[in-house]
Amino acid sequence: MQIQPIFNAVIEAGLYTEQSCLMCHSLHQATHDGVITTLERDRAKHEIKEYLSGFGSLGGFLDYKKSGFDFQTRLGVYQDWANRPFQKEVK
Repeated sequence: MQIQPIFNAVIEAGLYTEQSCLMCHSLHQATHDGVITTLERDRAKHEIKEYLSGFGSLGGFLDYKKSGFDFQTRLGVYQDWANRPFQKEVK
């Protein structure tokens, strides 16, 4: 299952905004609104959890990595998930 179309659907539906703050909350709302399925939500949340390595939010993770963590930066990560910064190397 591809993750990018899930994030795109949530963003295009206007559910991930500076006010909504967290993608996981936006994913739940998208499931409730019928934008994505429960399976898609769970898969996307799993991807986010794996990426954040125990951090509670993307903003906190990026701040810890000494990277920009404003909304536009976070939005950019979700818009180009395949090229997100600080990915673990796959061996």
